[in-house]
Amino acid sequence: MGALFRSKIFRRQFFAFLLIICSIFITISLVFLRVSELSSREQYLDIAENYRNEVSETIERWIQGRVFNIRTQAAYLSLLAENKLDTPEITEILQNQLIWNNNFYNIIILDRNGDVVNSKDGPLSLLNAADREYFIKAINGTPNISSFFQIRTDNNLVIAIGEPIYIDGEVAYVLAGYISIDRIKEIVQALNLGEMVHVYLVDSEGTFITNSRFIQDFMYSEGLQDKSQYRLDTEGVQGVLQGEKGVHIYGDFHGKRVFGAYEWMDSIQAGLIVEFMEKEMIKPLMYFKRVIYISAVCVILIGIVLGFALTKKILDPLNMLIVASRNIARQNYQTPIIQKTNSEWDVLIDTFNKMQEAIFNRELELMEKNTALRVQRAEAVEANKLKSQFLANMSHELRTPLNAIIGFTGRVIKKTTDILPPVQLENLQIVKQEAQHLLDLINDLLDYSKIEAGKMEINVDDFRLDEVLREVYTMAQNLAEDKPIDYQTILYTSEPIYMRGDRIKVKQILINLLSNAFKYSDKGTITVTIKKDDFFYQIEVQDEGVGIKSENLESIFEEFRQVDGSYTRKVGGTGLGLSITKGLVEMLGGFIEVKSILGKGSTFTVHLPIRYDKSEGSETKKSPVQTLQPTRKILCIDDDPNVQRLYKQYLGEGEFEVYSLVGDEDISKEIKTIQPDVIVLDIMLPHKDGWEILAELKKNPDTRKIPVIMASVLSEKKLAYQMRADEYLIKPVEQQEFLDAIYYAATQKEGISILIADDDEKYLNLMGQFLQEENIAYRFAADGEEALRILKDWYPDVLILDIMMPHKDGFAVIDEVQRRVELRDMAIIVVTAKDLDKEERSILRKRANKLIQKSGDPIDSVMEFLFEKIKEKLRHEENGN
Repeated sequence: MGALFRSKIFRRQFFAFLLIICSIFITISLVFLRVSELSSREQYLDIAENYRNEVSETIERWIQGRVFNIRTQAAYLSLLAENKLDTPEITEILQNQLIWNNNFYNIIILDRNGDVVNSKDGPLSLLNAADREYFIKAINGTPNISSFFQIRTDNNLVIAIGEPIYIDGEVAYVLAGYISIDRIKEIVQALNLGEMVHVYLVDSEGTFITNSRFIQDFMYSEGLQDKSQYRLDTEGVQGVLQGEKGVHIYGDFHGKRVFGAYEWMDSIQAGLIVEFMEKEMIKPLMYFKRVIYISAVCVILIGIVLGFALTKKILDPLNMLIVASRNIARQNYQTPIIQKTNSEWDVLIDTFNKMQEAIFNRELELMEKNTALRVQRAEAVEANKLKSQFLANMSHELRTPLNAIIGFTGRVIKKTTDILPPVQLENLQIVKQEAQHLLDLINDLLDYSKIEAGKMEINVDDFRLDEVLREVYTMAQNLAEDKPIDYQTILYTSEPIYMRGDRIKVKQILINLLSNAFKYSDKGTITVTIKKDDFFYQIEVQDEGVGIKSENLESIFEEFRQVDGSYTRKVGGTGLGLSITKGLVEMLGGFIEVKSILGKGSTFTVHLPIRYDKSEGSETKKSPVQTLQPTRKILCIDDDPNVQRLYKQYLGEGEFEVYSLVGDEDISKEIKTIQPDVIVLDIMLPHKDGWEILAELKKNPDTRKIPVIMASVLSEKKLAYQMRADEYLIKPVEQQEFLDAIYYAATQKEGISILIADDDEKYLNLMGQFLQEENIAYRFAADGEEALRILKDWYPDVLILDIMMPHKDGFAVIDEVQRRVELRDMAIIVVTAKDLDKEERSILRKRANKLIQKSGDPIDSVMEFLFEKIKEKLRHEENGN
């Protein structure tokens, strides 16, 4: 039982079946009850109306009987002489009439002045009815019945029937019969039906005339404040006050719902109200509702039993199939299901058993194939890893010698332009151009591999597209190669054109398209047009070159595709330029189109979004390269005159201004006077040794920034560096070593110190030449371990670091540097030929100040950063930092 109710399908079907049965029964019962209730209410209203009519007719008949009695008596009195109406005989007749007809309170005879000439008590001189309505109408010949009023003699509440008495054809007297309110009450109370119905009269002001036990309970209840007036405000009372006749359901004077019927009775000038108590009237309907509720409980119980039985019979086989399906999902293939239901379930169970067997067999096959696929996947992952490592190593191994070739060739051309014969100079330029061309081809292959692998990064920044176009124009002039080709640009506006995207990639797209345009054009005009719509810039590059066949337009963006092999061999290329361009455009969220006519030229249109929002960072622009010149004042402190003369000889060729001290002078005062740029200090001095002087120099704010070179026969380099000496020389010192140290120390005042760690000797050599020309102090490290050894004793301003080095790579060096507090302010430049992936670039952006790829001429970027650091250091010195 519990297992069945834990099944969602069983619960859903069971409760659905039960809900259907209960809904049908409840709907039918509610409709039946509603119809019965409406029908009963209509019936009860009809009963109330009929009873009201019966009461009204009863009162009317009784009143008409009394009217007839008065009219008969008036006719009799009209036959008597006028002077007999006030006699005792007439008094006796009136008394007998009251005794015989017990319905009247009194019967009186009024003369034309309204005075009582006779009654049951004889003439009454104190009573006059001249102002009563019933008298006025009757004396004028109109029989009538008045509304209730109080008799002046005893204040009794009565109604009066006025009848004229004719003497000799004229109205001489009025016969008035008074009917007491008590008599009316008796008639009305006789018509009450116990607790089921109230029958009562109200006057023209809505006050009770007659009452019942219910009315008395209301009148004398403690909650009733004003007991002198018992006015009602029910719907029935309001209806009779307005002279209406109707039947409705409303609240009575107790606020209880009643079936009320009401009308105004002109015969007695009062309102008749008949009210049946709803609570009493609908008792049969309540009994019927109880029967419905009991039946509903029985139906629900029967529905539960039937629903359980039917649902169990239907869902037992289905639950078995569900359990078997779950076992299959858990790869638990059980024995076939064996159950006979003598229904369509047998077909389904048989089909399921066959499916289970097929799944089991297929599972065995898949397990074998998955085993083979895991082996293949492991091999593919390893192959991909090796491929990535190969690309990284290849980029390093190919770019490194090419960068050296380009760098050294450019340097030789720069230094020997006026010396070499034109032919040799041209040869060197050809070597540099071909090396650059080879580097471009390698970069294209690596860019294509990164685009294909999805590893190309986007560095987003805000820039001016028109400025990029001007930079490309400068390069385009070199691409013309003395061809008769004109170049022009057409912009949609003369204002600056701002764009958000990857500036380098946009520039590369333009260069690739212009390179193709110049490459495949021998004459004519190449036009670059920039247009703008709501969301995109449209950059058109139009040429008048050889053009492209229409059947080749769809394939020109395919990698390694060269539609005209002969012409391509003439101009060169790998066939990757347009493929890379298309990949870059799509990475930036745009697309590229081409139109071409063979022999007339081609038009490439690039659509790039005005704002590219998927930013991963951007690099800021640096200031133009500047040079600094070292200063020339050198102070040598040594007690050996021969050493002093040697230092002067060493420095004489460099046009240095040399000052000498032997150590017994006031060193601080002399330094303040001389203001040297570099101090050369011996350790063993007569009065104070070099260590004391060095400590005083570094503590004094006026001298602590002056570079100090320690020169001694002692090997105390480590201690010297710990005391913040800038360089340490062991005597005897050779001239070149001494000059190198002086140049290094001199540049420390206005420049910066640099440590370059790279395993490429040619790159180190080339960097050394550039740094020497700019008088920037530097040291070299052949690998990561050597760089860390140097950094133990010496704290440079900038560390220029390669990534791929033996023993310890660049990442390990950066980790060690960042752990050391004393190196916290040291700037790090990563210059590498390694093809970095996205994760490596992200790490280096966070942990290095600048990342430079060895492609083309990276030294310019390095020098640009170095001069920016020099300017920054000078600003700090000027501010006293």
